Amino acid sequence: MLLFMNRCRQDKTRCYPEWTMTKPSILLFIEYYLPGYKFGGPIQSVANLVSLMKEHYAIYIVTRDRDYRDTTAYPDIPVNQWLVRDGYQIQYLSPSNTTLGHIRALLTQRQYDYIYTNSLFAAFTRQLLLLSFLTGQKIVIAPRGELHPGAIQLKSYKKRPFVWLTRWLPKDRVIWHATDQEEVRAIQHHFVNWRIRYVPVRFAPDTPRLLKQRTAFTKKAGLVRLVFISRITIKKGIQFLLELLTRHSDTGEEVVLDIYGPVVDDIYWRDCQALIERMPAHCKVTYRGAICHELVNETVVRYDFLVLQLWEKTSDTLSLNPCRRAYRL
Repeated sequence: MLLFMNRCRQDKTRCYPEWTMTKPSILLFIEYYLPGYKFGGPIQSVANLVSLMKEHYAIYIVTRDRDYRDTTAYPDIPVNQWLVRDGYQIQYLSPSNTTLGHIRALLTQRQYDYIYTNSLFAAFTRQLLLLSFLTGQKIVIAPRGELHPGAIQLKSYKKRPFVWLTRWLPKDRVIWHATDQEEVRAIQHHFVNWRIRYVPVRFAPDTPRLLKQRTAFTKKAGLVRLVFISRITIKKGIQFLLELLTRHSDTGEEVVLDIYGPVVDDIYWRDCQALIERMPAHCKVTYRGAICHELVNETVVRYDFLVLQLWEKTSDTLSLNPCRRAYRL
């Protein structure tokens, strides 16, 4: 107890749990986090990263007080204060506290060893880059595929000017977190002569959650059940699948496609809905809405195939994977 009190006196801003004083500290920014789920894969990627690193680092997470596109905050979660969770601390910011001034106050609240932000184009990242330019603070950026050729082309009129402006930062201000060699090449392509760091697997690997293997499965004759679980956006390619189904000839087998995920692009989704209305009689497509991560496993096992869109350098690849196996989502 005396040791804890002494450490609290050294940090005059506030008292932190003792376990945070003995480890290198990370201040991690992500636009949306648990218990939210509508932002899709990035939430679970960061959750897996935190689970992997919390034994070795004192992690402080800063996020918004509501889920993606929600107009109300999470119920029963205090905002604008540090909350202790399972091996880390988190602060849910109300809209009025996501200002540049408040973000700067968080950075100066205590001495952090690392400032980490998820996504290059997030609002938090823009603020951190500006503060880095003004204060010299180094930050770690995880673009998570945003600089890949297929991704950067989407709304490139917004993204490319921002990338160009980011190059004006001194090269020692940004450390990049790349999860594979393809992402290293993508970062190098856009930021030539910058300090590029590929984080080793032992430090920040791609840590997907494996779905439990189905113990027994029997496909029904005359029926193919497909499931799509992802955000509804052009990058995920659901429109391509719907176009294929509208041209699917009747072979005597009914095709059922259930779509799960939040709508991110309203205009894109209207185009998809128009295709759904044109489906032939033997193809039935239903939108089931968003689904939280905890329900993914029990949902997927009810289908014959999980449908995914894979972005490549030169073409889009539609991957049909039998749901009887374990998957990385």
